[in-house]
Amino acid sequence: EKAPVFEITDYYTPNDTQNLLVNELRFGQAFANSFLTPAHNASSAADAPEPDHNVVLQRGHGFSTIGTSIPQAVYRAVYTAWNADVQASAIAINDAAGQNRGVRYIAQQELADTRDLDDGAYPRQWILWAAQVG
Repeated sequence: EKAPVFEITDYYTPNDTQNLLVNELRFGQAFANSFLTPAHNASSAADAPEPDHNVVLQRGHGFSTIGTSIPQAVYRAVYTAWNADVQASAIAINDAAGQNRGVRYIAQQELADTRDLDDGAYPRQWILWAAQVG
């Protein structure tokens, strides 16, 4: 599943400071809508109680994650960064090998079947991380 990309330049007006910050209401609304599919964007907020995506990439800025709690959002952020490093390494190794077979990504069924497992793991990770920072 591809993460959506929020392109803030689509929302700039000619007089805006173009510093990539989501610091205006229209930017915030557009950014929040990035977590929804186009079908949910067309419906009302009451019809779309949960976002379709947990991660949104921000061109030139990084990424943002969401969760039902701060520990869950942090867990998703940490693992998104780690997974991005693994993916970048896999692509680099594949390119260096010259085999052009591509990288095999997680399948939709694997994603669905591991979602509950991942969501059950973050409370334990949060306790460890919180202990590390004191």
